[in-house]
Amino acid sequence: MKTKGKLTTQALSGSLLTALILVVLAIPASPPPAALAAADALAAADALAAAVPQVSGATGNLVPGEILVRLRGPNPAGRAQVSAAIAAEVGATRLRMLLSNEVELWRVSEGQERAVIVRLNARPDVVYAEPNAIYEAFDAPDDTYYSRQWAHTRIHSAAAWNVGTGSADTIIAILDTGVDPGHPDLAAKLVTGYDFVGH
Repeated sequence: MKTKGKLTTQALSGSLLTALILVVLAIPASPPPAALAAADALAAADALAAAVPQVSGATGNLVPGEILVRLRGPNPAGRAQVSAAIAAEVGATRLRMLLSNEVELWRVSEGQERAVIVRLNARPDVVYAEPNAIYEAFDAPDDTYYSRQWAHTRIHSAAAWNVGTGSADTIIAILDTGVDPGHPDLAAKLVTGYDFVGH
């Protein structure tokens, strides 16, 4: 009986050892700290690249030491205090408000823009943070009567054209009582449609 008990104990020990080895092999090894740091650096670079808007027909230069920040939450009266506290927390200085009190211009140490942007974009109280880029349009409008069209300056259409100018495949519905089919921008580009005025 002692031999049978000894064999059973040995069999159980062998099974337990095999199971333990399989469990250890199934647990993935964690990456070394250097690999984690490299992955974090790549993620930060990707975040910065994603933060810079790409504008067609424009060239952009980043202003060293400046970022643009839009906060979530407090009304304009309480925003200055909250903004100053967040800026101090990330090592930045709030310079001024832009764009109808929605976006703020902040100063950061040159070379730290990316790190500060990544930290700010991770916060729930920040809508976005991005580099301060200066864009210059290099496409001039070629509308036949552009110089006579006062509405373009009033609605800032040139800024929209920096984003995109459409294509020949774009179809626009004119909801008006009429259109000049002989206008140089419209001639040979009109598509027949339903006349809502005449019906």
